[in-house]
Amino acid sequence: MGSWILVPRTRRGDDLVHENYAKGTRQLVILGAGMDARAWRLSGTPELSVYEVDQPTTFAYKEPLVSSEKLLVKKRIAVPADFDKDDGTGEAENWETELLASDGFDKQEPSLWLLEGLVYYLPATKVPVFW
Repeated sequence: MGSWILVPRTRRGDDLVHENYAKGTRQLVILGAGMDARAWRLSGTPELSVYEVDQPTTFAYKEPLVSSEKLLVKKRIAVPADFDKDDGTGEAENWETELLASDGFDKQEPSLWLLEGLVYYLPATKVPVFW
């Protein structure tokens, strides 16, 4: 995927984070976080808690790369969840359970949710259409 989509998509996500932070939102959830680096590069969000939800294999690769980098946010929590794992019911593992069990996530607090990197990997029947 070329910069023609990644750059504007990332910029729009950054703008949304800053807009919502200015309104008091202090939790950011990134579903399908992949190699997202907002926790290390977004200045002006020192009270933001970033929850990155993705496959355990993604974090196995990413964590050694970012372990010595300085955060620009309050905290960044990796939330491993296997989106493809089937518990026998036909439903994927409940990533919501993993998020709620993570360090400090408060479902009563306003949160911004980004899933810009996840939608590509979902079947069309699992993606809501807003237009």
